[in-house]
Formats: sequence, structure tokens, C-alpha cells
Amino acid sequence: MSICLDRGVIDLKFLVLFHTVTGNNYLIGKQFTEAALESGHEVIIRRIEDKTMEELKNTYEIINEYYEEILNVKPVTKEDLADQDVIVLGSPTYYGNCSGKMKSFFDSLVDFWVNNTLYKKKLMTFTTMGDINGGGEMCLKSLITLGQHMGMQFVPVSPSMTQKGISSYGIKHFVGELGDKRPTKTLKRVIKSWIDSL
Repeated sequence: MSICLDRGVIDLKFLVLFHTVTGNNYLIGKQFTEAALESGHEVIIRRIEDKTMEELKNTYEIINEYYEEILNVKPVTKEDLADQDVIVLGSPTYYGNCSGKMKSFFDSLVDFWVNNTLYKKKLMTFTTMGDINGGGEMCLKSLITLGQHMGMQFVPVSPSMTQKGISSYGIKHFVGELGDKRPTKTLKRVIKSWIDSL
């Protein structure tokens, strides 16, 4: 679908793919989805399945806030990636890296690697972490590395954007030890600026 806007015809297809337990990466993924739609793009949002949410929802009350809403998002399939122009990856930071669930999903894409299925698709990234020393930049770099090995092209972050809450490697959000520091709605303006730089 093509949409005619002041800056020309925009017909990019976005996939926003997130992994979440407490819901924060889902909320950032929603902001990416809304910002891309507002900029005239087609968007689908998908989740990495993780039964940890169900196992921990009675221990961490914060999980229940968006639990049902998250389950209503379709789990990702390999085919979801094939027809997209831009793929947005969002992962929690685990031990200074992307989550094992995100890595396992990409490990299952060996046929895409062989066939260049994702070659030259645009890549954008985001992560959440417990605190400022949680290894968020390393997680973002690991997501970029996954994409680069698939032949994807990371959408560069302009130096001016790094003064507005975006790392040079993507979006970072600190959620606190209990995961209850939710992303603010002002983050969407920053995300939209990045998307509009495409």
C-alpha cells in the first residue's frame, strides 16, 4: 500500500518484534507501531513466546498489568519477516546480551541466512534493563550483530538524536529492579524522529 504524504510516497512495511516478560518491551513495541503508522507505513507487531510470564505472574504483580493484552499479540513466525522492509527488534537485556528467546528464534532462521531472505532489510533496535549498568548497549549491539549476520542494514542514529534519549545503537529504557518504571509517552516522539529519518 502506498500513501502520498508531503514528503513523498511512503510504502515501507514494518515488523515490530519484541520479547517481554514484565511488559515494558511490549509498550515500547507499541510506540514503534504507532509511530510508524503515523508516518504512513504498514506495520505488524509480533511477540516471541515465553512461558516465563505465566510462571512469574503470581510473583511479580507488574506482569499482570498487560498480561492479557500481550497474549493477544500473535506469536512470530518465520514468514512474518520475509515480506518486510524494516524489522524492529526489541529484547530485554539479560546478562549484557539479548534474551535467549530472541537468539533462539534467530538461530531457527538458518534457511533465511542461506537464501539471503533478510538481505538489505532495514533494522532498528530497542532494549530494557534493570539499571544504567545493566549492559543495555551490549544488548543493542548483539541485536545489531544478529541482523548484520543476516545481511540486514542497521538504520543509523544521528548524533543529534543521542541527546534525546536514543543510544547510538537504538532505544534503551531503564525499568528498575522490579520492572515497574514504564516507558513514557514522550518516548514515541523520539522513536518517530528516528523512523522519519529513513
